[in-house]
Amino acid sequence: MTFVSLHGQIAHPSLYRRRIKLIMNANLTKYSHSDKTGLSFGTQQTINASINTVWDTLTNVNAYPEWNPFTPIVKTSFEIGSPIKFKVRLLRSLPNQHISQMETVSDFTPHSLMGWRSQQGDGSRFRTHRCFHLSAIDDSRTLVENSMRYEGSLWRLFALISKHSVLNGFEDISQALATRCANA
Repeated sequence: MTFVSLHGQIAHPSLYRRRIKLIMNANLTKYSHSDKTGLSFGTQQTINASINTVWDTLTNVNAYPEWNPFTPIVKTSFEIGSPIKFKVRLLRSLPNQHISQMETVSDFTPHSLMGWRSQQGDGSRFRTHRCFHLSAIDDSRTLVENSMRYEGSLWRLFALISKHSVLNGFEDISQALATRCANA
């Protein structure tokens, strides 16, 4: 059994027997694995829509309040190096409570990849990299990976505090994205 991990790298679960957790539910897979330098986690989902439909939905941030329960407000130009500002709902139990975040757009390849980074101070203590990676399976199905990487000397602390909430949010985005694209 193999799967595509962060940024399309092929990994085999036996290599990380103690560190990878896979949770599969229908077309959604949640994963998490750590190494000496940090933690990678996220979701992968097959969406029954063309890559164009999925990409258009993800890049139309003005429509996020209509469908995105985890990050309902996003403001960005998607230009590399520009800011991306968003409000994030970290707890499912508090749907109207959001925290504001500002990060920097780091990746933008149309119909394939968009990502952003943040860091605390010089980044040695904590930094993140978040990506959506899209791959066309065929004309009417798209594989979407929504991933996060924590690094820096405090990554374990931040993982303890936020990983489960963020992973639940990624799951919520995946399900809402699939519904939105199916109705497009």
